[in-house]
Amino acid sequence: MPRHDSAVRCLIALFLLSSISLCQTTATPQRERFQNAEVIYGWAQDNAGHKLRMFVTRPKNAVGRAPAIFFVGWLSCDSVEYPQGETDGFGASFWRLIEQSGYATVRMDKEGVGESQGECANLAFKQELSGYQSAFDEMLKYDFIDPARVMVVGLSNGGGTSALVPRQHPVRGYIAASSWGRTWYEHMLELERGRLAGTAASPSDVNSGVKGIH
Repeated sequence: MPRHDSAVRCLIALFLLSSISLCQTTATPQRERFQNAEVIYGWAQDNAGHKLRMFVTRPKNAVGRAPAIFFVGWLSCDSVEYPQGETDGFGASFWRLIEQSGYATVRMDKEGVGESQGECANLAFKQELSGYQSAFDEMLKYDFIDPARVMVVGLSNGGGTSALVPRQHPVRGYIAASSWGRTWYEHMLELERGRLAGTAASPSDVNSGVKGIH
């Protein structure tokens, strides 16, 4: 066998082995890094048995048990982890509360998001709710969190459902951020009217289109 053919075959073999090795390696996710808080990575579990990633932050200067903010997330399948910092309004809220408030915080990636198991696109309401309820229960197990000083913050769609999360556990209060205060049907009617108005449809066609929503 010519020497150059042997060398080529050796290079191909090395390339294939490298490719297999890369495929078998799980990429390490980027993580948040805070100056004034440490991040603890925990797990909750929904009623379908899926493990759901929790992000718990503990203030570095906390003395005794710290008050806590429990976040109930939005409708979309986006992570509540912000390793790039304040890339949008919700990210800014997370980062500034974690760095400046002195509160512990608790977030959870819903099913199929980030490291959480399952498939977000097929997630039913009661199953999603069970995940947040499990995360709330897990939060109360951390000895640095004061269970008598917990605030629940609902983000977007979470603002309308956050009151269902604590169940029998008393909380200090609820905050709805960028949320809604009417029925889901009324909310969708407004969105559909706005969508139709942004097209070339006439006002009468917009009205007809909205009336056709059932």
